[in-house]
Amino acid sequence: MKKTFLIISLLLALFICSCTNIKGPADDVLNQERIYENLTVSGTETYVKEAVKHTISSWELTKNPEFCKNYSSKEDIVAEFQNISQGDYTSPKAAYRLTLKDGAVENYLEVLSQFSDTDYNDLDVSKFQLSTLAMNYNGAYGAAILSACAVSGIDAGYIPTEELTENFAVILEYDNGFSSFTSFEKSEKGVDSTMCFLYNGSDGNIIENFRNSLNTTVGEANYTLESIQ
Repeated sequence: MKKTFLIISLLLALFICSCTNIKGPADDVLNQERIYENLTVSGTETYVKEAVKHTISSWELTKNPEFCKNYSSKEDIVAEFQNISQGDYTSPKAAYRLTLKDGAVENYLEVLSQFSDTDYNDLDVSKFQLSTLAMNYNGAYGAAILSACAVSGIDAGYIPTEELTENFAVILEYDNGFSSFTSFEKSEKGVDSTMCFLYNGSDGNIIENFRNSLNTTVGEANYTLESIQ
């Protein structure tokens, strides 16, 4: 039953995003292109600092009346903005690094195909974005949380001094009801980054809850999620 629920939420996440064109404030929904900044890299810690910076920027966005006014007709989404805004995201409780192993995306597409009339197995796995996993996870908690976390997200780009050797995501754990997810992925221009909030779940155990989601979607043996701070 739990696995079926997570799969349904996965499909819900993809359906909502495809129908409503949900994007973050720095995306082309506001006719803006991703801006690439030079980044001096000194290990993973550099990216953790960027993740914290984006999380704080997104937090400030949820407190901005002008931003929230754009969704005034969606009271449930505005309510989630308020829930996010009431936290303090200046200092995370812990930080984790997520990487996918070979076969993870293929497993994800296979699982998706099993619960859909569409065969996703022929999709180009190189175009898979890690932020999809965050959307899948948030989708388990309903459309309002999924939408609020997505539209308040931050997109960024970097030209790093050190080439990124593998795509990964930084998960920052907070005791605010929400944590954050920031992906860093190689692109033609450098490194693309997407940040969004993650709902901690009713029990507040974001890491265990997110692991359960990953175990269902990409497979327990197909990823690593390790503490880095």
